[in-house]
Amino acid sequence: MAAPTALETIRTGTPDGTSGIQIANISAQESATTEIPAGLALSDRIASSLSPDRDNLTAHESSTVDMSTSGFAGTSGANLAAINNRGAIVVWCTFEANTDSATVRIVYYDAANAPLFVGPALSFTPQAQRLSASGHYMSEPQIVESYGASKYRPYLAAKGDATNDVDIYSHPV
Repeated sequence: MAAPTALETIRTGTPDGTSGIQIANISAQESATTEIPAGLALSDRIASSLSPDRDNLTAHESSTVDMSTSGFAGTSGANLAAINNRGAIVVWCTFEANTDSATVRIVYYDAANAPLFVGPALSFTPQAQRLSASGHYMSEPQIVESYGASKYRPYLAAKGDATNDVDIYSHPV
């Protein structure tokens, strides 16, 4: 399930919601009929069968400096992912080779798809574990603050191996 698009509202008081104080809530991921009052510290689960945000990258993107919708963000923000009120973003990589490495930065955007700022450098290296018997090598996840931004996109700032590919995954929680 994707992150909710916005906070919803429910009312305290009567079961039919016609009276009482209006409060912000989020529908639970397990069931849309379960309402969670906002303000509780919760974490989403990472979605099943998640596709990489960036896949088959064989080179760093340091020559890409235009982060606008004319460049990295894509037309009308087509390349951006919504944060949707989440406080953090989990980031991880998978590597074709166990000798590779990657430095990833998150580029943050406002609700109108305008770039705001670049997050801290996150360094990833492949671990011994693989996705399958002959699949990509996994990395440790890292968590980065969402800083109140509306959208984001991972940026490959550096890469250790110029022949093999790396996939970058992320998910707001």
